[in-house]
Formats: sequence, structure tokens, C-alpha cells
Amino acid sequence: MTELAGMKQRTKMVEEFFQPFEIKRRETDMNATHFDNVMISYLEKNLRFGLVQEIMRTNPVSEGYEAWKRQALHLDTADQQIMDV
Repeated sequence: MTELAGMKQRTKMVEEFFQPFEIKRRETDMNATHFDNVMISYLEKNLRFGLVQEIMRTNPVSEGYEAWKRQALHLDTADQQIMDV
């Protein structure tokens, strides 16, 4: 569990961040929905601050780990598309 807490996005794209994060999540048996609050707290701490702000500003705020993950991937893809314009 502590490895998950220390996995930071830094300059990686969200998809790159989630690849090892998901592997470690399965290895530590944190993939059950009753761990969603713990997993969301890891995302709040480990994803880029600006991305977390964007997710929290969505209305309604994404509920559940999978919804947070989808929203993070969506927003990161949108940011990349905007930068490519």
C-alpha cells in the first residue's frame, strides 16, 4: 500500500501514470470497490495538482475510483489535444 502512496505522476501523461499504478493496485489487492476512498485519496495526492483541481471542479464531482480514473484520462487527453492545436 505504501508503494501506491508514493507513485507520483510528475511529468508523465496520465495513461503512463496509471500503467504501473494499476499493476501495483492489483498486486496489493486494493482493486475492490470498498477501497475506493483510499484509492481516490492516493490519486488526490499523486496526480498533478492542476489535474486534481479540474476533476474536483466537475459537476458532479466524480464518484468512485474508476470514475476518477476515467475523468483524469479524459482531461489529460483534452489537454494534449489543446496543446497540439
